[in-house]
Amino acid sequence: MPSGPVHSSPIHAGAGTLRPWRLLLLSSALLLQACVTAPDERIALPDLPPLTPACVQFEAPQAASAAQGAAQPLERVTVRAPTDPADALIERAWQKSLEGDRATVMRLYARALNRTDATWRTERIHWSYGWSMFNLGDPGCALAHFGRARDLDAAAAESWLPQTLAVTYWQMGAHDTAQHWFDSAARANPGCWSDARKAEGCTRHWQPKERKALGELLHARRAWKFR
Repeated sequence: MPSGPVHSSPIHAGAGTLRPWRLLLLSSALLLQACVTAPDERIALPDLPPLTPACVQFEAPQAASAAQGAAQPLERVTVRAPTDPADALIERAWQKSLEGDRATVMRLYARALNRTDATWRTERIHWSYGWSMFNLGDPGCALAHFGRARDLDAAAAESWLPQTLAVTYWQMGAHDTAQHWFDSAARANPGCWSDARKAEGCTRHWQPKERKALGELLHARRAWKFR
């Protein structure tokens, strides 16, 4: 799982180019390969809030109506699944999160969760969902989705969770907790998070709200260091 948002910028897609979220996955994976230093001890994974109806919608496949069923041979009465691939739904959801359209974001992710495949496993969808909620200004729901992604793949979460929690708790206003998680990120991956210059270099692909939270956190750390 990449170290930063999936969507930390899924935006332009054109012929002969990588879709932005695919580029993010690639760039983040390369950053991790180049920068990660194994910590002396495993990161203690925290308790995070559970998902609630305010943070996620689940969409069941729609069965054919009774009227349709009566007019068709039995073998034609089937359950209809979404036809869009998960990656297309996620990219659209991400774009809508940047536009502030929460209702559409939740509807698209509901469809994506009903359409998981080998490329977009459920934990990756929740991870992407979390960053979308972050950019919608809802760090509480973002934490819930990050927690669900962590629960589904705890081993992979060690590479992305500390810095993700740091900026999310910062956006929430829990600044001491944010600093704690940034410290964890710096210990786990000093190549990216041990100082402000490295952190800024590793987050060029992040969205403005994500970089704003990180910048405020880094500024507070510098101010504390020189007090």
